Amino acid sequence: ASVQQISTAQTGLNNRVNAQFSIKVAVTQSGVYALGGIGVGIQNQNGVLQSVVAVLADQFAVINAAGNGYVSPFAIQGGQVFMNDAFIRDGSIINAKIANGAITSAKIGVAEIDTLRIRGNAVTVPVSASSPGNVLGAGVGQWQNLVAVGVHMDEGGFITAQYSCYQGFGSGIRKYQFQMDINGLVIAEGGGDWADGFPNLTGSIGVGPGYFVITVKWWGENTGVGVRNHNLFAMGTKR
Repeated sequence: ASVQQISTAQTGLNNRVNAQFSIKVAVTQSGVYALGGIGVGIQNQNGVLQSVVAVLADQFAVINAAGNGYVSPFAIQGGQVFMNDAFIRDGSIINAKIANGAITSAKIGVAEIDTLRIRGNAVTVPVSASSPGNVLGAGVGQWQNLVAVGVHMDEGGFITAQYSCYQGFGSGIRKYQFQMDINGLVIAEGGGDWADGFPNLTGSIGVGPGYFVITVKWWGENTGVGVRNHNLFAMGTKR
């Protein structure tokens, strides 16, 4: 086993100067040689002074006192760097492997994702409503609300809604009209004078953040026409 401490300050014949200080420990046992040390130096490299601090060790750690013990916030072992907690103001990583990450805000140009899990309503806000009730016509222009749903958008996007029902007629021709609106703004409508079957409406509109109510209205010429089994589906798409 040996311990060496060396310090030098030299000026060569070519006026190149250097200063060095090193501490080195070495042990040889059963043919195995182990070496560790710290070196501090300043050299003149082509007219440019450069300082170097180098550590030679199989394991390197910074140790802090914590309570009644010690912790190592930074360590190097086996060619790997271990940090308990790190703050990086601006970082560039060529390849990253993250087991569990919490990212507040990210800007990603191109992403390849095997499995993506997004919290509920983060991208889309789906809602639906249904009503089996039979509604009979009350006269031309006598609008009756059939079904409604509300969509809350915490940021701007698009709202798309689709409505369907069953409409039945008695004998003869009877006029009718459907209308779908969002907060009073009509986004889809349709009608005629005879349609014994399953009419539907589909509408879409761009919106800002806020709460939006989608309502479907209908009127029939008289009680000889009626609608039932109302289904309304709406989806807010934020991104």
